[in-house]
Amino acid sequence: MKKIVVVLCLIFLAGCSQQYWDQKVKDAEAQEAKSGPHVAVSTDEFSKTTEIDGTYIKKNPFGGTFEKWYLRTFIHHLTGESDTGIYYVTDYNGDWRFYQNASDNSGKDFDVLNVDKSVVICLSDCLLSETISIPLTDNYLRLHKETGIFIKIYAHSGDANIINVTPEMIQEQLEAIDQYAPAEKAKVRPAHRHH
Repeated sequence: MKKIVVVLCLIFLAGCSQQYWDQKVKDAEAQEAKSGPHVAVSTDEFSKTTEIDGTYIKKNPFGGTFEKWYLRTFIHHLTGESDTGIYYVTDYNGDWRFYQNASDNSGKDFDVLNVDKSVVICLSDCLLSETISIPLTDNYLRLHKETGIFIKIYAHSGDANIINVTPEMIQEQLEAIDQYAPAEKAKVRPAHRHH
């Protein structure tokens, strides 16, 4: 009897896990259909920034580590200046990885900013999610628009992942930056000085 209960529990948990992954695939497909292969720009008159989310690459092996990365730019309305980074989202089972640094294929080191950490679901193992950002200068981005960027990110756990930002991803992002940044800079009014 105990064996039957254990088997039924395992089947139930497997079904829940499969439902989660099915939903994750549906959500990813819906996002892909929504944003398409090009950049998505969002802003309004109440925001302090215009946000440009670039084309993304994702890997979602069944039962493996989910990975998604893309370029994200914030154009600041008060100054017209822009900040761009590679955003990397990963979901995995096990213990926290704590991504902490990165370097490109030429050996240049990059800071890693932790954007979010969350527990997605816990059954027999916990599915954990980490989102990080790797800040890039505008000059670095423009220097790599023909070659792309290969970056290896390192975690405190010893895990490491290599991501490739393609030339097409960079070129589309730069086109959007060049389209929206000058418009924001033109809106910037000089500060009034009191004498």
